[in-house]
Amino acid sequence: LSVSQRLAGRRSNKKFPLPLGGARDGEDPMSNYSPDFTPQQIAAYLAEYGIATVSAEEIVRPTGDFVCCIYAGLLSFLDPLGNDDDEHIDFDALDVVENPDYHSESIRISNFYRKIRIILASIKVELELRDLLRPDPVRTVAILSTVLNFLMYRDEKLANLQPFVDQCNYDRQSELEAKIAELKREFVEHEIACEKEKPVVQELEAEVRVLKQTILDRNKEQAGLQTHYKRIKEKIDATNNKV
Repeated sequence: LSVSQRLAGRRSNKKFPLPLGGARDGEDPMSNYSPDFTPQQIAAYLAEYGIATVSAEEIVRPTGDFVCCIYAGLLSFLDPLGNDDDEHIDFDALDVVENPDYHSESIRISNFYRKIRIILASIKVELELRDLLRPDPVRTVAILSTVLNFLMYRDEKLANLQPFVDQCNYDRQSELEAKIAELKREFVEHEIACEKEKPVVQELEAEVRVLKQTILDRNKEQAGLQTHYKRIKEKIDATNNKV
């Protein structure tokens, strides 16, 4: 069954596995847990969600590198916008230890464990460091089953909310369309007003051109009068000098 088909069945009969961490004090958190998925189902659902492409055999015999690859894909899936600040943390941590070359891999794993543990803790999964370094098949299947159940539960809730989201989007779209229609109407009214005022504007522009030409002509006349006045003054000065 695909995720969508499984969700359809859950709407009438929801059975989610017990969350990790639900055991009593002193008990293994996995002791009361019955995995809901087989390794084959886990492999199929991981691929369908785009988290990782693995085989059932790898899930049955998990290695540290294998589970880290799955959890890295899960981290990217659940927190796609998360800041990748491991490099900065590594440099800060390496500055305070001796022989940093021997500790870089340990610090990298520690940082990765911290991140994935916080993410899984939000869905009641208690991840331990041994789950990364020496993964147990039973715990690995149980953890992945819980994660997949959470993803399906989330998908179901999102599907239930989708009609409300669609209604909000429809209302918002209607509001925007009404606003656009109002702006178009105002634009048309403005265009009509401009057309009505166009003859007046053209008349005023013609008057302005006439006034500009008149000013230009008057400036030329003034320049000519100034030249004529200068010549007369020169003649008067010359006559006075002769006398």
